[in-house]
Amino acid sequence: MSKQALARAVDFDSPYVSHMESGRHKPGGDFARLADEALNAGKAIWRRWATTSRPGPRRHGERRSPTPCW
Repeated sequence: MSKQALARAVDFDSPYVSHMESGRHKPGGDFARLADEALNAGKAIWRRWATTSRPGPRRHGERRSPTPCW
């Protein structure tokens, strides 16, 4: 499926889809869920998003650095 076809299928702009694919931006949950359905990925995209989007446990005294917003 092309980026343009995926963008139409999930009702997102084509540049947004391109940024997700290139890693320029992190996808939101809505995009991950809709892309998973549109691509018939069997929830693989959704599961990957869910496991990488949550911060892990912190060790005592550890500070998190802010997430860059590029």
